Amino acid sequence: MSDKKQTILVTGATSGIGRHAALYLAKRGHRVFASGRNEKALAALKASPEAAALGAALETVQLDVTDAASIARARDTVNARTGGRGVDALINNAGFGVLGPTELITDADMRAQYETNVFGLMAVTRAFLPEMRGRRSGRIINVSSLGGRHTLPFFGVYNSTKYAVESLSDALRIELGPFGVHVSLIEPGAIETEFTPRSLDGGAKYRRADSPYAPVLGAFDRMERMAKQTAVGPAPVSRAIARAVESWRPRARYVAPRFAGLFVALMRFVPTRWADHAARQLLGFTRKSFRKALPAAALLTAFVAASLAAPATARATETKDGGSWQQIKQSDGITVWRHVVEGSPLKEFRGRGTVDAPVAAILAVFNDVPHATEWMDSCNGSRVVENGSDTEKVVYNRTHAPWPVADRDAVLHNVARFDEAARKVELDFWSVDDAKAPPVKGVVRMPFLRGHWILWPSADGRTTRVEYQVHANPGGALPNWLVNYVSRDLPFKTIEGLRAQVKRRHYPDFEAHMKERFAQYPFLWPGS
Repeated sequence: MSDKKQTILVTGATSGIGRHAALYLAKRGHRVFASGRNEKALAALKASPEAAALGAALETVQLDVTDAASIARARDTVNARTGGRGVDALINNAGFGVLGPTELITDADMRAQYETNVFGLMAVTRAFLPEMRGRRSGRIINVSSLGGRHTLPFFGVYNSTKYAVESLSDALRIELGPFGVHVSLIEPGAIETEFTPRSLDGGAKYRRADSPYAPVLGAFDRMERMAKQTAVGPAPVSRAIARAVESWRPRARYVAPRFAGLFVALMRFVPTRWADHAARQLLGFTRKSFRKALPAAALLTAFVAASLAAPATARATETKDGGSWQQIKQSDGITVWRHVVEGSPLKEFRGRGTVDAPVAAILAVFNDVPHATEWMDSCNGSRVVENGSDTEKVVYNRTHAPWPVADRDAVLHNVARFDEAARKVELDFWSVDDAKAPPVKGVVRMPFLRGHWILWPSADGRTTRVEYQVHANPGGALPNWLVNYVSRDLPFKTIEGLRAQVKRRHYPDFEAHMKERFAQYPFLWPGS
């Protein structure tokens, strides 16, 4: 391994693998230029506690890989900051996917993926390569995917961009060898980032009841569940990137996590026909599935109900109606129950789990209403309608529903209460009418929504046990049984989203304000 500290540029560094890799490499002593097209996201990265702790080791630069002028400006900025030397290593990480039946992916969606994943990668490489070639040393590290070796249904277009990256990297590795420039591929397997949810959201328009693939569209969910069972965080990918940067003789390919290499090795010995048959059986791509196709209307309502995650930033009074709570799910430390509400055909759902963050960090996430779109399932719009105080707000939330069904929205009154005796924070929310948030044309206003959060800090304050409860009527002609069936996942997805968001965003100023504002509740600040 080389002990020399490198100057490194990472594209797509505002989230996911790119963000983790940029911070990880800077922690290892390298000088890192973290780049992305979103200036606000770059500013948030630079202001994060992780980046602040690194000081000058992490710098940011605006770079849109699909914009030639942006690439040129980024190159000039980096060259100016490095005295004309440029970078020692370029990590091409920027990329995205739109998933759906391959024949139905539009030319526009296909071109957009190629513009970022392939043409953008090559444009950035051309911009930063001359300095490496001139000094006869450098590293180009292209983040591909196991999907660049083996293709999955609905991933056809995205996987094809990774096949292109693999081929281009193989050619560049041979061509640039005489110039002392090493080219390596990073091939991640299932990684816990925002990529899969965003890719599924981007392909939502292809999940239509009138699609010829309607009987097997459930494969989306099956693939997501299977990925979650084996997914790991981005750390193994960052370690692989570090090895490619620091090794005296970097390998052509690094599979991350390493155990995913077993899959690659196994597939070398499996005949293609057998592999295809296994995929069809596992994901439901069989003739029998198509013979048992659901009626279009029923499938359509399933999609609508699945998209109606109750958006919430706080809680309503805990239900006291008759009926017992029945446990229906337990996974990843989250337990979900359902409850029969007297006089309503729609059940109430409750989830409980532990979040690895103090109460103040969770309250800060709730307070950041505009970024609710990052963690609330299917939320595509959120804003404050009335900001009464630190403990009371009226919020507008909108949730996405697949075309051709209209989106849903709700105006929610939120109230927070602090209970020193019970050592908990209760946050109630319920739907209201507000003239400042009138109905939106083409969007269905949810007739009824109420729920709550309860937060119990641990004794040392480092973790928080949370409860999320919701009872909602999404409106429209949706069968009650179907709404009840799909809504069972809402608490699980919501708590999962909260867990991810407290790691993704940090609000030290707001947390300090909360500590000063509510100092009279010592249970919130143990040890301080």
